[in-house]
Amino acid sequence: MHDISLSATDLSESVRCIVDVMRDLGIRRLLAIAAAGVLDHPTGGYRNKEGLPAYLANVSTEHVRNYTTLRASDLDWTLMCPGFLKEDIPVGHAQYLFEDLPSGSDETGYKDLAATMTSLVDDTNAYCKRVGIVSFR
Repeated sequence: MHDISLSATDLSESVRCIVDVMRDLGIRRLLAIAAAGVLDHPTGGYRNKEGLPAYLANVSTEHVRNYTTLRASDLDWTLMCPGFLKEDIPVGHAQYLFEDLPSGSDETGYKDLAATMTSLVDDTNAYCKRVGIVSFR
């Protein structure tokens, strides 16, 4: 069996490369997905600072690095920040906030995430914003 593990920064290095190439090609719009952990924590820092399982620590750190890269870029980016992704939630149950996570649920349906991303593609209000999104059953 081959070890195909990624280095600790493969994801964030890839995003930096994508941002650079987009800038070089004059492509401005980028929608990406991170986790709700990159949203601000009410007591300061990011939401990923508490209660994160050890196996997700590097992934969460990479998401923060990606947010930092996007924030420093001149692109018209939107970073979707869902709760725990679930397959069994039908579309049409999403609520979202710019720069915060709606309260009352910690789950996000895949279909709600996709539908919301599609609705925000041309929405200039979503440019350079994190979008906290959850689904209510």
